[in-house]
This record gives sequence, structure tokens and C-alpha cells, in this order.
Amino acid sequence: MLLLGEDCDEFLRKRGEQVGEDVVHLWSNHSARERISTFIIQIFSLIAIYAFSVTAAKAPLTPEPLRKQARHVVSGIVIKVTSQTRKSIIEKGPGIHRDRIFKIQLMVSAVSKGENVKPGD
Repeated sequence: MLLLGEDCDEFLRKRGEQVGEDVVHLWSNHSARERISTFIIQIFSLIAIYAFSVTAAKAPLTPEPLRKQARHVVSGIVIKVTSQTRKSIIEKGPGIHRDRIFKIQLMVSAVSKGENVKPGD
């Protein structure tokens, strides 16, 4: 139970307890409108902090780590490029996240890394 201002004094008197300067009156100097507006500001601040703290993107990798992770590294001539848009599998935050997936068909001229791929494939 939360009692404010004079209600608190009256409650304590009925219980036979002393009412004095050591009793703390919560919000006794503020109007209800000020308390509500302060509460609303606090709620919106928490929402804003949460919204900005959960959105982060993966940093792109440099060529060296990409080469280490790749199973095949080839060079060649591009023959065909197609693209498809789908729901993101990386972004998990709130919102509509889409990835554009590109498929590139090429004629291999050199193989830097990998097996089962030959020039001319």
C-alpha cells in the first residue's frame, strides 16, 4: 500500500504511530500531472534505449579472413548473374529484414584454392 502526503499522516495516526519530520512523504511536493509526465518520459526513455541497443549489423570481413573461410577460390569470366530477395536469416531484430541473394555463373580460368574444380568448368 502506498500512501501519499496527508493520507500517510492520517494512516499513521490511526495506527497510533508518531507523525513527525522523520516520516517521508513520497511525491508530496509534486502534482499528479507532473508525476504522470515523469513516468511517461521514463517509459519512453527505456523504450528508446532498448530499441537502439538491439540493432547491430555484422561487420564485413576483409579479403584475408574470407580466403581462410572459403572452400574454393577461383577466377574466371562471368556468364550469367541472377538475384533473389528473401527473408533475412542473419537479422533477428524487430522489423522487416530482407537479403538479396546473387547467383553468379562463370567460366573458371584459374583455381587458387579448392579441389574438384578445374579451369574450363
